[in-house]
Amino acid sequence: MQLHPGLQEWLAAAVIIPTRLTPQAAADYLTLCLAGDPPDAWQQVMHDLRNHTAPGLTTIAQTPLGLWLIRAVYLAPGTDPTPLAGPLGGDAVALRAHLLDRLIPALITGEHTRTPRAAPADPFRPRRRLDPDTTRRYLTHLACAFPSELEPCRPGARAPGLRHRGAQRCRVVSRSIYDSFSGLRTA
Repeated sequence: MQLHPGLQEWLAAAVIIPTRLTPQAAADYLTLCLAGDPPDAWQQVMHDLRNHTAPGLTTIAQTPLGLWLIRAVYLAPGTDPTPLAGPLGGDAVALRAHLLDRLIPALITGEHTRTPRAAPADPFRPRRRLDPDTTRRYLTHLACAFPSELEPCRPGARAPGLRHRGAQRCRVVSRSIYDSFSGLRTA
């Protein structure tokens, strides 16, 4: 069988597969992330998570990505977590879509977002404060501009469907997205 050049290295690479988290471990982690005594809404979410009464929430919280989504979107002060235990908590697909819809605004306007730099001497801060709607529009454009199926890369090849002007615009968009997210941290 003839493999694409470079694919053999990927097939021989070490793979790390995260194990599923137990609902108890996920609830304990989220409790530790909350400052002080959790409010009543969070206690209800933890109760539903530990007792499997919200199957969608339990499914999302079993993976590290899902747990990070919950943390990134809902652990900001003043954010109401009741949708996690409400009707969305029963449907994992709807809850994942809900969390992903709220991720960009949470990362851009959240309390852990780094403020724009005041001087060029601080290269690891964003250049300016971003608008979540504009950022979503840029990311949506990039997602639509590139094919969804993996295609072998050819050295020097442009993205399919993009002319020179489109490729130049894409570089500007990707540079602004990189600048916007390079200064974010979610710790």
